[in-house]
Amino acid sequence: MKHFKLSAIFTLFLVCNFTFASKATETLSSSKGDMVTITYELAYKNGKVTISFSNVRKTLGNHGRKYQNSEDIVVLFFDRKGGYMEDFSGNLIEERPFTIPAGLQYNKPSEDGYFIIGQSTPPELTFDMKTTETVNLSIPVYLAKHPKRGKYEVFQDCGNLVIPIAPEAAGQTQSGKAGRKTESYEYIEEAGTDFEEMAESLINKINTSLEWMEDGSSFGPELISQISTLKDLKPKISNRKLLREIDETIVACDAKREELKRQAEQQESAKRQEEAKAQENAMELQLYMNCTDTVNCLHYLEIYGEKGEHSAQIKEKLEKLREQKKTADAKQKKRTIWMIIGGGLMAVLLFVGNQAMQSFRNIRTQRSIMEMQQDVTKRAAGTATKRAKSLIHNKTHQAVNATRNKGRDLTQKGIEKTKTVNLKKKEGNIQANGATNMGKTQTTKKKPNNKQVSI
Repeated sequence: MKHFKLSAIFTLFLVCNFTFASKATETLSSSKGDMVTITYELAYKNGKVTISFSNVRKTLGNHGRKYQNSEDIVVLFFDRKGGYMEDFSGNLIEERPFTIPAGLQYNKPSEDGYFIIGQSTPPELTFDMKTTETVNLSIPVYLAKHPKRGKYEVFQDCGNLVIPIAPEAAGQTQSGKAGRKTESYEYIEEAGTDFEEMAESLINKINTSLEWMEDGSSFGPELISQISTLKDLKPKISNRKLLREIDETIVACDAKREELKRQAEQQESAKRQEEAKAQENAMELQLYMNCTDTVNCLHYLEIYGEKGEHSAQIKEKLEKLREQKKTADAKQKKRTIWMIIGGGLMAVLLFVGNQAMQSFRNIRTQRSIMEMQQDVTKRAAGTATKRAKSLIHNKTHQAVNATRNKGRDLTQKGIEKTKTVNLKKKEGNIQANGATNMGKTQTTKKKPNNKQVSI
C-alpha cells in the first residue's frame, strides 16, 4: 500500500512537472525601464510544435507623457519584413521579424505580418520539427502605441524572447528546464524533499534578482510571485537551516524594498528639487532678461543679491545705466538752461518788437489824424469856396435877372405907350370899321407879350 502511495505521488509529481513545463514565463526589459512578462505554452503533436502566447503583462518605463496611457500600448512581434496590413508610422525602431532556426519549418505565416500578444485570441506559431536537437527560436518583441483610431507607432525594442524547442521525444525534459521561469508553482503535500529543492531554487533566484536590481527600480510581478511562493513553502519545510535561509531572504527582500522605497523617495525629492531649481532658474533668467532699466536691475539684486547667477552682469549693467542716466540728466540740465536763456531772449525781443510796433502804430495813427485834419480843412475850404462861388453866381444871376426884368418891363411899358398912341390915332378908324376892328383890338389886348429876354 505504501509502495502504491509512493507511485501515485511520483506520478502526480511528473504530471505537475509536465504542467509546469508546458507553461513558461519570460520577463524582458528595455533600455527605458519597460518590463514585459510573456507567458507561452509549448505543445507537441505528430512532429509539430505549437507555441501559444497566452498572456502578457507590461510595465512602462520613462517615456514622457506621450506614452503614459497603457491602454494604447500593445506588445507585438513580426513574422515578416514589411508588407503589413496596417500602417506603421514613426520609424523610431526598425522592425525585425523573428529568426527561424535550422531544423524548423514555419507553416502558417500570418496575413497581417505581425502578432499582438494579449488579445482575446492568443497568437500561435506552428512549426514542423526537422531536427533531433534542441534549437532556440528568437523573437524580437516591441512596444507600439496604437490608439483606437490611429496608426501603429513602434517606439521601444524590448529585446528578444528566446524559446528553446526540443524534439518531441525530449520535449518533456526540455520543457521541465524551461518551466523554471514560470510564475505558478504546484506542490505535493507529501514530497518534502521537493519543497526544499523548490525553496532553494527560489532563494537563489530571489537573491540574484536582489543583487542585480538597479537603483530606482522596483519589484516586478515575477519577483513578487517568487517571494509569495517562498512564504507559502515555509510551513511545509522542516529543515532549520533552510528555514533560516528563507527568513533571511524574506528579511533581505523587506530591507531591499525599504531601500528601494527610500531611493525612490530620494529620487522624487531630488526630482522635485531639480524642478524647483529649474523653475527658479527660469524665473531668474526671466528677471535677467527684463533688466533693461535701473528699477528692474535693483529688483533682481534685491531678490537674489550676491548669490544670483547673473548678479555680476546685473551690477555692470546697473553701473552703465547709471552712467547713461547721469549723462542724460546733464544733457537735459544743459538743454533746460539754454531753453531758459532762449526764452529770456525771446521775451526781450518780443518786448522790443512790441514797443517798436506800438511806436510805429502811434506814428501811423498820428499821420492818419493829420491827413484827416488836412483833408477836413481842404474839404471845408472847398466847401466855402463852392458856397462863395454859388452865392456870387446867385447874386450875379439875380442882378442880371433883375436887370433883364427891369429892361423887359421898360420895353413893355414903351410898347404899351406906343400902342396907346396908335390906338388913339386909329380910334376913328376903328370905330368906322365897326365891330370887326373892335374884335381885332380886343383880341390884341387879350394876348400880351410876356416873353422874357434872357441875357
